[in-house]
Amino acid sequence: MPLNKYEKSLEMRLREAFLRLKQNQPVILPPGSRVSKSNVAREAGYKDPSSFRRERFPTLVWEIQAHEEIVASAHPSAYYKKKQRRIEKASFEQRFEQVKAQRDEAQSKLVSLRRAYLELLKENDELRRNFDKINPVVKLL
Repeated sequence: MPLNKYEKSLEMRLREAFLRLKQNQPVILPPGSRVSKSNVAREAGYKDPSSFRRERFPTLVWEIQAHEEIVASAHPSAYYKKKQRRIEKASFEQRFEQVKAQRDEAQSKLVSLRRAYLELLKENDELRRNFDKINPVVKLL
């Protein structure tokens, strides 16, 4: 409840400033200024925006904060976008590292299989030579 006539007019000025900022038609601040408690105070002509306190105008401060949350959820801020990009980049880098590890493991297995294949070819040749020594091929004339 306002204490006196002056405070009521002060609250009215703050409310009008709040509405102008919401409608993107500020008089003092540049158009496109975001709605915040300090900007509402500046738009209302406060010299020191920090003197616009919740204790004096709790309902108005609550309305401003509610509006800020609604706008923030509808239009993510640059900070939020950067944070999302960082998270995506980190997950991309993490996925990239996983793929590199899988590639390295697959290459290692491929090299091992090639080595085993060559060893089996060598063993097969030795067995054929030994077999030919034991059981020579008879040529018919």
